[in-house]
Amino acid sequence: MPYLFILLADVLLAGSFIYQKKYQQNCGESIRAGILFNLLTGVFGCVILFIMNGFKVETTAFSVFMATLQTVLVVAYTMISFRILKTSNLSLYTLFLMTGGMILPYIFGLAFLGEPFSIAKTIGLVLITVAIVLSNKVIKVNIKEQIFLLILVFIINGMTSIVSKVHQIDISHNPIDSNSFAFWVCVTKVIICLAIYPFIKSTGEKSEKISLKLPVMIIIILASVCSNVSYLFQLMGAKDVPATILYPLVTGGSIILTTLCGATFLKEKPDKRQIVGIIICFIGTCLFV
Repeated sequence: MPYLFILLADVLLAGSFIYQKKYQQNCGESIRAGILFNLLTGVFGCVILFIMNGFKVETTAFSVFMATLQTVLVVAYTMISFRILKTSNLSLYTLFLMTGGMILPYIFGLAFLGEPFSIAKTIGLVLITVAIVLSNKVIKVNIKEQIFLLILVFIINGMTSIVSKVHQIDISHNPIDSNSFAFWVCVTKVIICLAIYPFIKSTGEKSEKISLKLPVMIIIILASVCSNVSYLFQLMGAKDVPATILYPLVTGGSIILTTLCGATFLKEKPDKRQIVGIIICFIGTCLFV
């Protein structure tokens, strides 16, 4: 059952990327558009998760703190990405983001959770990393500040995965259920985005016209369903699946399915590098099953 949760999480995560892309096509890729997207998906996420949990939510100080920490980390690397993308490309940012979210939890599981070392899984991790590199047209960077920010994104996204895992396996601080934790992550995301949004507007940045007509709102709702339920399934899987298996599976699976969905629904034809990357990623992911 935990592995079924991971598979469903990967499918929904790929869907969330598709809907996010559609939102960007309609509303642009400005900072304001990004903050608004996160704000609204957070609001709808609260509603969706509250309904899924039977109109009740558990609360403990420990879990609310961990949810807040999780959100702060996500917002931190999101804001850093705006600085990175001014002088770099999206592929390089994605490379550091995804490998950090996979490699650091893997190391954490081995070093601090007593998870067994496996040569096959280590080879799988290396193959998925190679696949990420091949799937992205990486540009060499020589700017010290940019290198520092990319490493920071690598570390911060890795920490978000570790925070989720630590909360799910904790037995000494009375943690709440997975649904309630995902709900509080959405609540803290809404609060932080509400605090940031007016500041972004006051920077004098030339803003794009963001239309929130019915088709766009439907896209946002579908993105919220996919992203938040995917995160819920990842949390449910994290209770029983070791970190050395969970996050490489999530990363590898999402790469494969996102590429397939992009080709199917967005007509994004993968090039030869990406096709080779997907094949390597599939082989690497299979080593974790």
